[in-house]
Amino acid sequence: MTVNTETSFLVALLIAAVVLVGYLEYSVAKGRLMKRKSARMAISLARDKAYNSTVTSRAISRNMKMQGFDVSAAEKLIASADRAIELGNYSEALQYSEDARERLLRIKQGSRLSFGDENTAGTQMKDRRDGPGASGVERLSDGPRPAKDRLPKNYAEASFAIGVLREEASSAQAAGDDASQSIERLAEAEEALRQGRYDDALNLALRGKRELSSLGRIGEEHRAKGEPRERAKDADSSMDEGERCPSCGRILHDSDVFCRGCGSRIEYRCPSCDSPLEKEDMFCGKCGAQVR
Repeated sequence: MTVNTETSFLVALLIAAVVLVGYLEYSVAKGRLMKRKSARMAISLARDKAYNSTVTSRAISRNMKMQGFDVSAAEKLIASADRAIELGNYSEALQYSEDARERLLRIKQGSRLSFGDENTAGTQMKDRRDGPGASGVERLSDGPRPAKDRLPKNYAEASFAIGVLREEASSAQAAGDDASQSIERLAEAEEALRQGRYDDALNLALRGKRELSSLGRIGEEHRAKGEPRERAKDADSSMDEGERCPSCGRILHDSDVFCRGCGSRIEYRCPSCDSPLEKEDMFCGKCGAQVR
């Protein structure tokens, strides 16, 4: 082997070694970068989940406090969740907020039982607010509470939203408004809750609440102008008020990422399979269900 051949071989070997070392360093650096990125994403998701859960619990607590319930124990848990979020302990914050929400649900259910509104969990019962035929809103039990240490996702929220819708529908009928559509939504939500479809129950209850809110606002505007109730009802049926926050009910703008009323992150999910959706989606990309 000549000197030139040996030199060329050594140069080629050196180049190959440099390329191999560079590739190994790149692979190691890329792996570390992906790990850091995954860790940041996990922290971000945990933070959002803890924050949204705390905001929801706080909204429920405020609503119940306005109704005269003693929610001091739940407020302490929510305050602990806030402190945990500030310290970056997101799993601990999520635990506190979920405990607060369960506590609020027990308080709500306990008040119903104390007034004899429910006999046993899972037993259907009908109760008129002001006697037979007074309001037309029948009260059905919220279904059996799942026999688990932790409540399933959206069980507490659905039960609370159904209770609020039931009370508001009764008030609307007492005021002479046509709440028949919301009453149908209430019956559908109660049936979904009894069947264990908690996501559907929550969505139906919130939809009924939106319909009641729209009915009351349009009716007041037209009655203030001296227009008959029938025209107000027609105007209400043709009005598109847009999406509302599932936590506090405030109307959302097209550009909103967080609710302007309670600060919770706006998430769109399929009511059938709970898959994430884009805001403009008309059908679910996973199960094909129509979402709008």
